[in-house]
Amino acid sequence: MTDHAAIQVDRLSKQYRLGQGVAMQRTLGERLYGMAGSVTRSLLGREKGPALSREREAFWALKD
Repeated sequence: MTDHAAIQVDRLSKQYRLGQGVAMQRTLGERLYGMAGSVTRSLLGREKGPALSREREAFWALKD
């Protein structure tokens, strides 16, 4: 046998962004409940709450 690699990888990176969930399908009941809450907040003059940061923490599983 020889010492040749069957697979060789060079400069491979993989990054995950922590805090980003997978978009899930909501049921009709969940959508209606959310819409009712939104309408109620609008009628009462309340905002949805503090805005969440769009930046997510990056985690490098592999880097070069």
